Amino acid sequence: MPARASRLATALIAAGALLFVAPLAPWSPLEGTAVARKASKRAKRTRRKRDPFARAPQVLDIAGKSKTGALTAGQVAKVMHKVAPRLEPCLVFERRRDPELRGAFIEFVITGAGHVLATRVNKKRFSSLARCIHKKLRATARFPKSKLPRQVAGFNMRLAQ
Repeated sequence: MPARASRLATALIAAGALLFVAPLAPWSPLEGTAVARKASKRAKRTRRKRDPFARAPQVLDIAGKSKTGALTAGQVAKVMHKVAPRLEPCLVFERRRDPELRGAFIEFVITGAGHVLATRVNKKRFSSLARCIHKKLRATARFPKSKLPRQVAGFNMRLAQ
């Protein structure tokens, strides 16, 4: 019980007032704030179904000769080098907000048709930087068609000092 409540209870008892004290839980400085709780198994399954990164295979053929039908690292890099100048304003804008920003690691899900389905920047999907980059990637990036329905690829961008 906090000290103020204890003094008030003592004063009321001394004055002869009828006092009913309910048992209190220990006081917490985080009282009134939402506390993250462990997700149920059903919630985890639902989240996994909605997350495009969880369902897409993490396949990227580095050797250059894809036997699985996946895009090669060279094909992804070729498209991303063309698109990178259009993504740079997003990073520059974010750098104004966060001067410590030096670059970003962009992960994206490519559909079999060659379109970008989802984007994650520095492991975050719903930041302002991720939204900006996702918008520009969906509008400009066209990858070659692949035999896989979805595939995850990554690209590292650095800003000049």
